[in-house]
Amino acid sequence: MNKKKECEPASFSEYKQSDKRDLSADTKIIVALIREQPLNRTMLCEKAGIDTSTFYRVRRVLLNRNIIKKNDKGYCLFNFRDQQSLWEMVQQRCLEAGGPLIELKVGKRWINHDRFSPRSIGLDGEYHREVIKGIMIPRGANNLKEAASVSIPDDYFGFVLTKSLLNEGDLLFWRKRKFEVKARDEIFEGNNTSYYIIKLAERS
Repeated sequence: MNKKKECEPASFSEYKQSDKRDLSADTKIIVALIREQPLNRTMLCEKAGIDTSTFYRVRRVLLNRNIIKKNDKGYCLFNFRDQQSLWEMVQQRCLEAGGPLIELKVGKRWINHDRFSPRSIGLDGEYHREVIKGIMIPRGANNLKEAASVSIPDDYFGFVLTKSLLNEGDLLFWRKRKFEVKARDEIFEGNNTSYYIIKLAERS
């Protein structure tokens, strides 16, 4: 007598059968687009592992139910953003002008939030160190200033464009030089912050 077989639950064989089932064609398309989008028809069929006839059979259902959509680059999921954000556009322009997004070390001031004696600590050893990503634009980099649509006054070394929030008095390190945040501008896209323009002065 096979005791092990007798101890198996009645639904065990059903579970084993489900393990052998493959994903449906529409699920394969959705999974492929989750991993990468947009995709043209040929690439989508290849990455989903389906043939063209199968794709056309299920495409209409996915389109009609607003699960996928088609743009000038191919197919994508319904929530894919067709238009670049302001931050994405300024990144692209600066990259083409020779200013890529880079990692920058910063020192953020420790703030004493005691409401009776608010103060900030300004010694280098008492800064909280972080790494942010930003686009450095020195005052003399005319091509980058044009790409970012900024004008840098003589009293600043340059600007950093970033998604990270830096405050006045924070430090930033670049090419073995130290800078202090003197001011910042907030660039909005609708009601939301797109990115910040951090204004830097060099420190000894």
